[in-house]
Amino acid sequence: MSRHPFRAQEDGVSVVVGGILILGLLVATLVTIEVDYVPIWQKDREAAHMRLVEAQLAALKSEVDRQIDNRTSVPIANPVSLAATSTNIFDRNTPPGVFQFVPGNRLVALSAPKLLVQAENGTSHIGLSETWTGISGAVNVENVAATYSLRLRLTSLNQNHAGDAVTITATDKNNAFAGDLRLLVSTAGANDWRINIRTRDATSTVLVDNALFFANDQSQAPYWVDALRSDYRFDKVLASALAPIRLTFAVANVDSGASNLDITADYAATYLQSGTQVVVGSSGVERTDYLATYLGGLLDYRATNNRFPSQEFRIEHGGLLLAQADGATFRVNPGFHASLAGSTTVVTITVPTLTGAQASFQGAGTAVAYTNTVSTGRLTGQANRLVYRVDTEHPSLWTTLWNDELAALAGYASPTNYETAVTATTATLTLHGLNADPNQYDLYLTFRQANIEVDVKG
Repeated sequence: MSRHPFRAQEDGVSVVVGGILILGLLVATLVTIEVDYVPIWQKDREAAHMRLVEAQLAALKSEVDRQIDNRTSVPIANPVSLAATSTNIFDRNTPPGVFQFVPGNRLVALSAPKLLVQAENGTSHIGLSETWTGISGAVNVENVAATYSLRLRLTSLNQNHAGDAVTITATDKNNAFAGDLRLLVSTAGANDWRINIRTRDATSTVLVDNALFFANDQSQAPYWVDALRSDYRFDKVLASALAPIRLTFAVANVDSGASNLDITADYAATYLQSGTQVVVGSSGVERTDYLATYLGGLLDYRATNNRFPSQEFRIEHGGLLLAQADGATFRVNPGFHASLAGSTTVVTITVPTLTGAQASFQGAGTAVAYTNTVSTGRLTGQANRLVYRVDTEHPSLWTTLWNDELAALAGYASPTNYETAVTATTATLTLHGLNADPNQYDLYLTFRQANIEVDVKG
């Protein structure tokens, strides 16, 4: 029996058709993966790489902040990843990022018409150029956490003031008597007189009872007394009191009452206000037309992504910012903070000045930025007005930061209490404070700055 002549040809056709169908399915699958999945996978990997870079640069910024406080004396290595991994052979590789240090003359400037410097680079100026307050009746100073300077001044003093006394009384946080120091003027014979200094503790035990004699009724005014002098022991009384304490300054005639009060006295006190880091009291070195300027560079990372938006990260003046086609934002804010302590505006500014040689790296793998503290500076003081200016390619970011910080303070509004201004390359903040009197120190400044040397290696 003969076979059908077309049977073999039909079998061959079915194999070819099946192969074509499998190939078509494979091609369709690969096209679907390439069109629908590869871009998502690659975008996710690029996004993950951008998050990694941001985290690494945020850690670098944190290390720089730590070095401003001079908490390490050795260079710190800060790794930065340069390239994202490619998804597969069907997509082109993402170009590696460019990490560079750009030295330059980017300015940070801080100025004040008058700045009363209380401490500078570890040197205290408290007790200098004191401002005196007259004592009439009783004057209270509240919320004292620690006392740095405490002096009395008798502006009139002679034998006619016998029986007159000036007293500083300390009251602890529970409103209990914590001790006192008293200056008493008394006679010492026909024409002589004396000043008696007596200190008592919280139990009214007399710790000190000293007398200084003056002859022939000669006026010794003005006469100063340092209430924190160690041999008066009032410093120990204050230190042992439960803080915050209240200091009460009073003048009185202990013999006949206020009707025979002839003495006049002032006080000057510098102290740490409880619950804040504000040092209250107009004492220090006054500097007019104060100006501090610093020139530094920046660290910059640029990523040209295939699927995820291309991004630039930049560390400038202590802030980490992110810029892309649709705008820019601070990812980690620079060191600027403002708060209120009563009517005093407390401002803290931290500025790392980055220095070093130009360096730029691009390629697979990781670059390393070594940061090393060269020098640090710290200043605290009071000002009547502050002007803070930075050079930047993103001035609106800085003014937004300042506005957000200051507008949150009770009673603050622009332009009464502060003003911001921009040019194409600068942002400027002018801070007036709550007090409209230009002669009043109602801004309390803590300014920290460090020169940080940067060495970028591939």
